[in-house]
Amino acid sequence: KALCKAAELAVREEYNILILSDRGMGATRVPIPALLACSAVHHHLIRAGLRTETGLVIETGEAREVHHMCVLAGYGAEAINPYLAFETIADRLHELPEGMTLEKASANYVKALNKGILKVCSKMGISTYQSYCGAQIFDAVGLSTPFVEAYFTGTATMVEGIGLAEVARETVVRHVRAFGNDPILKNMLDVGGEYAFRFRGEHHAWNPTSVAHLQHAVRGNNTREYRLYAEQMNDQSRQLYTLRGLFNIKTSTAVPLDEVEPAAEIVKRFSTGAMSFGSISREAHTTLAIAMNRIGGRSNTGEGGEEPDRFVPLPNGDSMRSRIKQVASGRFGVTAEYLANADDIQIKMAQGAKPGEGGQLPGHKVDRAIAKVRHSTPGVGLISPPPHHDIYSIEDLAQLIHDLKNANPRARISVKLVSEVGVGTVAAGVSKAKADHVTISGFEGGTGASPITSLTHAGSPWEIGLAETHQTLVLNGLRGRIAVQADGGLRTGRDVVIAALLGADEMGFSTAPLISVGCIMMRKCHLNTCPVRVAVQHWKAHGVDLARLMYSPKMGPEIATHNCETQDHGLEHALDQILIAKAKLALERKEPVRIETKVRNINRTVGAMLSGEVARRYGHVGLPEDTIAIKATGVGGQSFGAFLARGISIELEGVANDYVGKGLSGGRIAIYPPTTSPYVAEENIVIGNTVLYGAIDGEAYFRGVAGERFCVRNSGAFCVVEGVGDHGGEYMTGGCMVVLGHTGVNFAAGMSGGIAYVYDPDERFEPRCNMEMVSLERIDPSEAPPEDAADVMAQGVPQLKYHAQRLRTLVERHAHYTGSTVAQGLLDDWDAAIGKFVLVMPNDFRRALSELAAEEEITTVDRDAPSKEVAHG
Repeated sequence: KALCKAAELAVREEYNILILSDRGMGATRVPIPALLACSAVHHHLIRAGLRTETGLVIETGEAREVHHMCVLAGYGAEAINPYLAFETIADRLHELPEGMTLEKASANYVKALNKGILKVCSKMGISTYQSYCGAQIFDAVGLSTPFVEAYFTGTATMVEGIGLAEVARETVVRHVRAFGNDPILKNMLDVGGEYAFRFRGEHHAWNPTSVAHLQHAVRGNNTREYRLYAEQMNDQSRQLYTLRGLFNIKTSTAVPLDEVEPAAEIVKRFSTGAMSFGSISREAHTTLAIAMNRIGGRSNTGEGGEEPDRFVPLPNGDSMRSRIKQVASGRFGVTAEYLANADDIQIKMAQGAKPGEGGQLPGHKVDRAIAKVRHSTPGVGLISPPPHHDIYSIEDLAQLIHDLKNANPRARISVKLVSEVGVGTVAAGVSKAKADHVTISGFEGGTGASPITSLTHAGSPWEIGLAETHQTLVLNGLRGRIAVQADGGLRTGRDVVIAALLGADEMGFSTAPLISVGCIMMRKCHLNTCPVRVAVQHWKAHGVDLARLMYSPKMGPEIATHNCETQDHGLEHALDQILIAKAKLALERKEPVRIETKVRNINRTVGAMLSGEVARRYGHVGLPEDTIAIKATGVGGQSFGAFLARGISIELEGVANDYVGKGLSGGRIAIYPPTTSPYVAEENIVIGNTVLYGAIDGEAYFRGVAGERFCVRNSGAFCVVEGVGDHGGEYMTGGCMVVLGHTGVNFAAGMSGGIAYVYDPDERFEPRCNMEMVSLERIDPSEAPPEDAADVMAQGVPQLKYHAQRLRTLVERHAHYTGSTVAQGLLDDWDAAIGKFVLVMPNDFRRALSELAAEEEITTVDRDAPSKEVAHG
């Protein structure tokens, strides 16, 4: 109160910068924790109507890592001075590389913090520090409502917990350790161990003892070892760092065993978590798949795709196929064939270990096998854009659900959400968007690729999100039509029972299965991805109130409380049902068919279900070109030509909405305005936003201008368009784009592969291009073309050459398929036109292709060289 009063007085005296500092601490002075002081003053000034009249600076020895800076900023700090961190750098300077100055070391620290804060802001969809400052985008876990209302006003807290007295007590305990008379405490810093297991440090569920017990249990089928493992995991004196560790399970009236679902059926509700091929090895990935298939459960591909040979059962009857195929924002390896071989298709909207982030695979881990599956280039790093690149609203999510259901009507469509306060409302929207399944992912886990800034303090326990989701769905009469899964840090049967009691139909496991096949949790991988948990002192757990989690809505018997219904996806009304019937000869005998049809904007996802039928029969190889040729007229609805398979071509005389060619898988799309249209095509929009998102293979030609985010994550398609909006070519990893008109800003952001040719007669393009990862150059028209013209359309090494011929070929095909007068005009004076094109080439892509070309040359020389016997003969 004194601090807040002093702050208010200073502002009224017209001081416009306040510095809250704990430098004055000492043996007789205990500092108020920096976050509490910051937020208390921030909210007091808001209530006094004075907050906008002053800046708030926090000078503290407590703050040292990214999360600390973020919470201070989130609760009002406009500037932060972590002075003790800088003093520590100075003290340890002699341990740093030779020649490292204090100024450089401090600058490196600040740079790391800035990048971390930027990462946190970006995954929340926030662009500036000003917008993040005071935004309070946090949930409280373990804080009492009166405490939060007084000092962190507006923050959600669901399970109650400690208040001001407990914070003061803990602060004094820490002060006594530093300034008391105990010589051991005074001279020994706490060893920590928040991010990695340390003896005498923080308690971790996964530690050398628990890992050893589990591995001995599964490798020797040893019941005694498993019981030791389970006892350690379920010991409530150690489990107080999880909410479920605070639960006691009541005993009830026994029922006959034959009324209980048998173990062989229960395990069918289990799945392994989404760990991508690439983040873990093929051996580990396939081992998990085989194991889950043997017991009738499900394994999850993660967002890294899956090798087609795994779709075919092994001679002994085992299957390496992951029944759950994940579709993340990156669309890595998502082909019509991939989707057709799924029992579940999961949309990774978010995950508990790193909500708001896409995955990331460093270049040195992208070998030839991984690059082939992901349709990218060996040696080039892969970054998934966050979900908002193609899902801006619940309507966009509903469209993707519809797309995937069309691509494989037999599969359940799942949406993965992060556990947080409010997730129940989102889950209700997901149910109304016709998802068949939702996963509530908790903050525990994150085996795949969590950066250190998301390893802790990101997402909430699944207990909170699961309980809210179940209650919300029941209260809104939606629970029966969607299955609910709990995911993240489940380790024993007790965890499974608690998840079921809170409303879960199914359960997901990641870390425990991975440990069972060999991981020893050294926590030394380059991204620090292993899951860790922070212990909570027993005395601080007494204030936790779990009543809200245990609430059971009192509804009538007609309201379902578990998944017992099926969603109505309306697939019987899809235009593809007619297309499939008309394409029967092509599907069954590979005989060419020609189909003419009218389309309206209510016809969504045209071509996806047909493509699924092609992929199910013929895989990604598909059919010969133009086996199924469709001529459409009218207005194409959302996702026109999504996942179009090889052998299918769609020509549309008209216009189309967003998501044209999403996940294009080898087919061809050509769209041009009606021949009777009075407007100038190259000056008008012909297709909507986010076109060719995640395209894998195939061709697309658009007579007119595209909206924003054209070709995001294109990894193999060749396309021509006559103008694009902002963010064109974002996150491309392969393929080729030709733009015969103007572009918006931020072209080529995150573009790590593929190439683009932009017609730039007035030299306006360069300032509109994001130059962080690409270089611009002119095209050499004198370059000798290959003998085989098809070579210029090939992926891989040939892309480093034949630019002039490839460009001309694509422009010619554009003119042929769309009747473009723009293309024809350029071809009529090609010698002059080619000099006005700019080549956009990603730097890492050029390097990687040069290295691959050198390897190919060495291999060819070695293969053609005479043997030693002949040479010496």
